Amino acid sequence: MFTGSIGGLGLERCLAEAGDEDGFVAFVHRLLPEPDEELIRRIAGIVGETCEFDDGFVELTERRKARR
Repeated sequence: MFTGSIGGLGLERCLAEAGDEDGFVAFVHRLLPEPDEELIRRIAGIVGETCEFDDGFVELTERRKARR
């Protein structure tokens, strides 16, 4: 939602660092410092409400733990 797509090491870093919403916001802010953290949080909230995801945050976290 912020970079168009992410993969490889960037994705691995995001999954490793962003264990919750606050971690995700901090990760994106370090990657893209121009939008402030409140704007990042609002955009992520809108995307979460308007897009349908097959997995929720808990499922993604569990999948990440299983890969370790």
